[in-house]
This record gives sequence, structure tokens and C-alpha cells, in this order.
Amino acid sequence: MKLYSHIIGGFGLASLANLLFGSDLWALTYIFISSTLINIVIDMGHRKLPNGRIVRSPYTHEALTCILISLFIGYILWLLLEPVYGVSLYLSIYASALIAVSHLFGDLVTKGGIYINVGGALHRISISTLSYRDPKLNMMFITIQIIPLALNLITIQYNSITEYPSYVLIDKLLSVYGITSN
Repeated sequence: MKLYSHIIGGFGLASLANLLFGSDLWALTYIFISSTLINIVIDMGHRKLPNGRIVRSPYTHEALTCILISLFIGYILWLLLEPVYGVSLYLSIYASALIAVSHLFGDLVTKGGIYINVGGALHRISISTLSYRDPKLNMMFITIQIIPLALNLITIQYNSITEYPSYVLIDKLLSVYGITSN
């Protein structure tokens, strides 16, 4: 995936952590900063071959190492930014792990794949032959992972279910037939 796809996709998926720990706009800002920094660091492991081909490093794209890098960055960010954003360590760690999973999944669906350590030997796996530059693949990746972010923003906007516009509409329709939701 392209870096912007990793950042947006990671932000979208990691916003699940915000849903679980109580939707907060400041926490979403913190998660976006985390996604940006974590994905940049993970993609620093790319190197360009003389023929122009970009190859992923097994050091940053091995599944366990990628998650550990993400957790470490999440912890350091929490130490630095917790006084500003007021997020819990649990939210930071959970969001960091989700960002790493998002990054790994994004690379898994490209022909470059990711690395898995099996018995001390690294094996590259991929579930697709599509290029990381494929615009349709990048857009599909972003669209799927942005769904939790949309739910998060709706939850922040409406603090209770009775404030959702669709709930109010359904409640009014039911009241026409003498049925109340209470």
C-alpha cells in the first residue's frame, strides 16, 4: 500500500480503540498522530534496488517485529503526549496494535507481502499479485478501514442513541401506530 493508505487505514481501524474507551475527539487526534508516526517508521524499512524496484525489509515487515515496533512507538508517544491529549495507556497500546495490524494487512494484500518468522527462518507471504501502487486496491483498503472512524464520529456527534436522526424518525413512525419505544 501507499503510505497515505497506511496512515488513513490505520487511523480508521485504530479508531475502534476510541470507540471501546469512550469516544473522544482529542483521542482521535492522538490516534491520527500515532498512525502517521507508526506507519512512517514501519515504511522506513523499504529499500530501493538498482532496477528501481522497492523491497520491504524483513526487519520492519515481519509480523511480530512490526507489532512490537508499533507498541514501542505507542508507548513513547503516550509518555510524550498524554498530558496534552489525556488518553489512557490502554487506548494508546490498543490503537498502536491496531495500526500495526492494519499496516500488515495492507502489505499482505500486495505482491510484496509481509514476512513471518517460522522456526528462525523468515518466509514472505502474500495473498495477491496486485501492486502496492494499484489505485483501486488503495481506495478499497481505505474505504473498508474508514468505517470504524465514521461510527466513531457519529458516536461523538450524538452522545446517546435517542439523539440519532434515524432513531427519532423510527420512534415517530412507531408512535403513529400507538407503539412507543419506552
